[in-house]
Amino acid sequence: MLLTPIVQMGVSFIVIRYHSEALWGNTVEELIYYSLFLHLANWGHKDYLLRRFSEEPAKVAKLWQENLSTRFLFLLIPICYYLFWGYSWELFAWLMLWIGLAYLCRSSEVIYLYEKQFWLPIAAEAVSAFIVIIPLFFYDVTVLFLIQLYTVGHILKFLMLIPYSLYQIGGISPSVLRFSFTHIKEAWPFFILGLTAMLQSKTDLYMVSALLGDAELGRYQVLSNIFLYVQALAGLSLHPFVKNIYRLPDRSIYKLSNKMLVYGAALTTCAIPASYLVLQWVYAFDFSIWMYIWAVVFLLPIYYYSPIVYLLFKHKKETWVIWTNIFGIGVNIIFNALLIEPFGNLGAFIGSSLAQVCILLAYHQQRNRIAQKQ
Repeated sequence: MLLTPIVQMGVSFIVIRYHSEALWGNTVEELIYYSLFLHLANWGHKDYLLRRFSEEPAKVAKLWQENLSTRFLFLLIPICYYLFWGYSWELFAWLMLWIGLAYLCRSSEVIYLYEKQFWLPIAAEAVSAFIVIIPLFFYDVTVLFLIQLYTVGHILKFLMLIPYSLYQIGGISPSVLRFSFTHIKEAWPFFILGLTAMLQSKTDLYMVSALLGDAELGRYQVLSNIFLYVQALAGLSLHPFVKNIYRLPDRSIYKLSNKMLVYGAALTTCAIPASYLVLQWVYAFDFSIWMYIWAVVFLLPIYYYSPIVYLLFKHKKETWVIWTNIFGIGVNIIFNALLIEPFGNLGAFIGSSLAQVCILLAYHQQRNRIAQKQ
């Protein structure tokens, strides 16, 4: 949902400014794994079901319920993880309730997308944000308290979102709540594409979590998220025109890459000073000027290679995209392992920036391979 990044920035600001950076770093560790477990449980269902709904509109209710019950099995993964690492029973219970509610709320989103009904999810996100943010000003905050707030926020989202979803599908039919391996198999390409993209964008955060302290992790997560939001504008700029991009001749897509690079350069000249003001004056983070210089390298490549990703999709080369993501993950791990110890957070950001350059070169090479075949 569109409000989620704004809410996350608001929570991070309040926790850091009114409590501590280390507390936010501790929370980020839980958020990292929460996001991973939820992505595994989602198993690419949104894109997969939207395609199936368009192919078989008379079977929307059956497909949604089968998919929901099939993916439920993946909730065993966080259960095993938290039990293995010896989480307290109280923390374990709240984390699983949070993940379970988020699983159901995310599952309902595909119904709203298919029906093109957006006002209720936005309202639910706003109410949830209010519930999470307001208590932070009045109570002593711990990691457990933050997770409890996120969970209560999701309870309200559940109560607002699920009734309409059930109404649209005509209620739950126990006879179709069964495991179907077909859903696992057919949604696999959507899942692995999304998973590799997510891991590629968060590799540095995982490495900072493993190699640096909680306070440094909290600071880096805020910086990384701000620049990831700027990167996301590349995809948002192209998304409304995806159908048109697929119809373009390849040479026109090559030109679009160059135009997007110019657009990204113009956006970057505005985004970096704005990010500096937010980090310096809002969060009171005194990052090195080199962080903002490297931000140019971090931000620009995605504007060039985003159209090339659609070019590869057009030519049924999704596997190339997946392997490029895996390549980016590997390069990011290597650079972070080498640079974090001597340079700390700056080393992680340099590593991610260099990984972006390597990904750009990989996509450019793939573009050339397609051009040579024509």
